[in-house]
Amino acid sequence: MGNCQAVDAAVLVIQHPDGKLEKMYWSVSASEVMRKNPDHYVTLIMPVPESNEESKAEPQERKPTHLKLLRSTDTLNLGSAYRLVPSKEVLTVLRTKKSARMSKRRVSPALISENVTEKEVSSLFEVAEKTTTEDIFKATGKWSRPQSKKPLMRSSKSWHPSLKTIAEIPSQ
Repeated sequence: MGNCQAVDAAVLVIQHPDGKLEKMYWSVSASEVMRKNPDHYVTLIMPVPESNEESKAEPQERKPTHLKLLRSTDTLNLGSAYRLVPSKEVLTVLRTKKSARMSKRRVSPALISENVTEKEVSSLFEVAEKTTTEDIFKATGKWSRPQSKKPLMRSSKSWHPSLKTIAEIPSQ
């Protein structure tokens, strides 16, 4: 009788596209796995929480999962499952997501003509062009500068003590 369950938690599992499972017993960076498997990306397998209806279903059915694409700087942790995805699949998924996002941003001409007249649209653009930072400052009473993510640089002078000299008493 031993503690056999502890071994399973201390394993990192990588699922290859061909179904092969690779087990590792130490943490590895995603870049190392990508180097060993060219033209593949590493994804974290995240199971979808079950609903009541799904928990009643047959246990042999495959559970749906989400895949999170990892950066090459990320570390693969013990106790997690990962999947290698071919780069072609990743690129097609990214393209479809981008096109879906772009189609949501576009406003169809039919919606514009039904809800808003051309004069209203042109007047909105004129107001936006006439507005300056000075107008915003006058309206709000505050002057705001864009905040940078970098901390402010201090002056180039290095720190000096305030006491310039210390008089020494000659030892006799």
